Amino acid sequence: MLKGKLAKCNQLKVKLLIEDATKKDLMWIKITSVVSIFPYH
Repeated sequence: MLKGKLAKCNQLKVKLLIEDATKKDLMWIKITSVVSIFPYH
């Protein structure tokens, strides 16, 4: 019972983390695409 509740709570946390990560990833993709134009990487 308790494990199930924890799993559900973790799933929600993971979902939020993934959503947050995708927002950050979009920013990173923009940054890295700009950076990749320059020789150093």
